[in-house]
Amino acid sequence: NNDNDSDIDIVNILSYDNYVVSSVNVKAEAIYDMYDEKKTIDYSKAENAGYSWIITDADGNLMNFSDVKEKDVVSVAKSADGEILRGVVNTEKAVGTLVSVSDFSDDAKVVIGNVEYLVHASYLRNNALPQVGSTVTALLDFEGKIAGFDKTVTTAGYGYFIKQYENEDGLLEQLPSWNF
Repeated sequence: NNDNDSDIDIVNILSYDNYVVSSVNVKAEAIYDMYDEKKTIDYSKAENAGYSWIITDADGNLMNFSDVKEKDVVSVAKSADGEILRGVVNTEKAVGTLVSVSDFSDDAKVVIGNVEYLVHASYLRNNALPQVGSTVTALLDFEGKIAGFDKTVTTAGYGYFIKQYENEDGLLEQLPSWNF
């Protein structure tokens, strides 16, 4: 409302596209997405075209390109012509047991531990949610929504440690064993 007539004259819509970082090429200023190998953020292309861009953390503090790491989530706002304006980097993760999943047509809600999270539709289009009861690491965007899951699986195992030795008579003897 820039002319005082109660009509809205300008609407600024800022939407973000999430990239879950699989790798970063600092020299080329490129960030590669974990879920779509064709999806790349190319900051040098924007610079060469004369566009300005910034990278910040979730609190708005300026970051260096080299600070972006694998499994960070970069939420990118682009101008209408598709060039990058701003990247917001979030390193926060939600770790715990996946307690429940509620699927909807465009998105899903999951409960990890005792906290409910929305899962971005962009993740759901091409990826399945982890199984209920599994231990998960959810990768969060700056709004606290799940942009992806860390696929690294850690398993705990167990076994027995048994020590045998040969006694003076040539017979095998066993020492006490331990469980671990």
